[in-house]
Amino acid sequence: MFGDSSYEFNYDENIAEDVVIGTVSATDADGNNVTYSIKSGNDNGWFEINANGEITLTTAGAAAAANDFEALENVHNIVVTATGTDGSGADTSTDINVKLNEQ
Repeated sequence: MFGDSSYEFNYDENIAEDVVIGTVSATDADGNNVTYSIKSGNDNGWFEINANGEITLTTAGAAAAANDFEALENVHNIVVTATGTDGSGADTSTDINVKLNEQ
């Protein structure tokens, strides 16, 4: 289960690919570890999430419209899924609004 039912993160344009935009957190009901993945809303591959739930831009995202306020829309809606590592296949998802700020 995620700590929040939805998240909203803001980041300034022209950030580097390794800068954390925001962090999500989920726990497994049985106390097992969870893995995170982006389920939808990332068709261009601009965002990624690591094992700690930290969302960053990919190399492609840092060089693309996702990092340029004037280029395209400035709000990206992605869905992140957390899956327990116990092999049961149980998972949960949360909506994330990622907003790009003009710098």
